[in-house]
Order: sequence, then structure tokens, then C-alpha cells
Amino acid sequence: MASKRGMETLRNIRKRHGRCYELAWKAVLEEPASARLRLVHGWCTAPLPGRKHYQPAMIYGHAWVLLPNGTVYDVVKNVYFSAHDYAVKYRAIVGRVYTRKQAAKACLRHKHLGPWFTDDERLLHIVAGLPTGIMSKGKLPQRWW
Repeated sequence: MASKRGMETLRNIRKRHGRCYELAWKAVLEEPASARLRLVHGWCTAPLPGRKHYQPAMIYGHAWVLLPNGTVYDVVKNVYFSAHDYAVKYRAIVGRVYTRKQAAKACLRHKHLGPWFTDDERLLHIVAGLPTGIMSKGKLPQRWW
């Protein structure tokens, strides 16, 4: 079940679309209880609009926050989910999970807010998590992330 509360450090942010890596990083580093939060980089799928049953339209890179009790906070939607509901609703695939210290170091090393996958890791995770029928002639689309 989704809950619409929000994190203190992100409460005044209005434009969230396309900013998941930035906002999740900000929450994990700046939230008052951030020492126990985890930054998650992975992938989700967006359903085709107007369909009665779930049919994935695309896979996209995404970042979200994992709380100590296993709850997921989606920084773009500004909603809390149980881990199970989030995985079912968005077909979430976890790529990597970072502590606050690991996220800070990765950001400094890569000089951006994410994702911090190697090309091999990215390809492995995406191919392993692809729903049936997304690949065309055995090739990945040119832009997944």
C-alpha cells in the first residue's frame, strides 16, 4: 500500500520528473535519519497506458531510497511503498545498494549523481531483467538509460 508523506529534505521540491538520481542522493545524504537509509540504483518498467493488465512499455534507469524497515520511498512520485508493492507495481530490478558513505564516495569518483554502473554491469542487469518481447532481433535498443 502506497503512502503519501515525503521526506523532510525533499518536501519543497515541485519538479521531480527526470531527477531521481539527484533527489535520491540528496535524501540519503541530507535527511536527518540518513545514516540508516540506503540509495538504490536499478531499473523499473512503465506500463502501457490504458491497459487493463500490466504490459511493460519500456525499462528505465531509476533511483529510490530504501528505509531500515524495508519500505521503499520513490523520490519522483514522493510516495512510500512496501518493498513488495513497489516490486510488483514497477517491476523494480535492484542493481546496486549504497550506504550514505558509499554514495558520497561514488559521486566524487564519478563526478555525477548516478547511475554508477559499468557498461558490463548495465548490460547484464538489463538483459537479465528484460520482460519477454522487448528485445528486437537479439539487440538492446540504443538508449535504455
